[in-house]
Amino acid sequence: MPRTLARRLVTTVALVVTASAALVGPAFADPGQPTEDVQQVQELAGLLDAAAAEDDQAAAPEATEDDQAPAAEVAEADLEALAASCGSGSDTAKVADPTNSRYKVTRRMCVAYKATEKHAKDKKIRWSKGQHCFRNKDGKNYHYDGVACDLMYVSGGGKATGSTLTKGNNLKKWLVANHKRLKLDHVMWQGRIYSPRTNWSQSGRPQPGCADGKGGNTVCHRDHIHVAVKR
Repeated sequence: MPRTLARRLVTTVALVVTASAALVGPAFADPGQPTEDVQQVQELAGLLDAAAAEDDQAAAPEATEDDQAPAAEVAEADLEALAASCGSGSDTAKVADPTNSRYKVTRRMCVAYKATEKHAKDKKIRWSKGQHCFRNKDGKNYHYDGVACDLMYVSGGGKATGSTLTKGNNLKKWLVANHKRLKLDHVMWQGRIYSPRTNWSQSGRPQPGCADGKGGNTVCHRDHIHVAVKR
């Protein structure tokens, strides 16, 4: 039984017992002293309150300074320099994949990737288990079309925890905050999707099939951040 419901039941019982004691009268109860039944109910209520407080503390881990810090904006000068390093042409022109020169990505994806990597290195929150952009055709072909990259925080199939999870959370926060300048289409991390559909809210929305720990860690992006730019 949930503690909140139990607390309500205990409170109700306490009121009933108190009222009963008052009706019995002085012949059976000292009006200035709670009866033994009332004392037991009050003690039980106190125990439930204490347990609920412990649950609240356990459910709300202390936020780190990085978690509370606002996400910095991408400097326009940095974007211009990075754009120059990604070749010339339109945003949708194909250029060398910055993670594997054998493949191609759009110039827009190249700029977004390099800006993300620069920020991650500067803030010491860079992923450490590799990265890739190109992938064979799948449902929507974001990777195949050169408009998406995966940033691996743990080995494939694992699950980011502790400081690694914090690093990924902070990079996700930065990506979402800078979605306009980076011309992002969507971001996926820890079973959630961040996109125009959620008005680029930092809370995002659940990724289908990934709620409550369901789904594989890679499919649900618990081991990597998926970043996609507009086509």
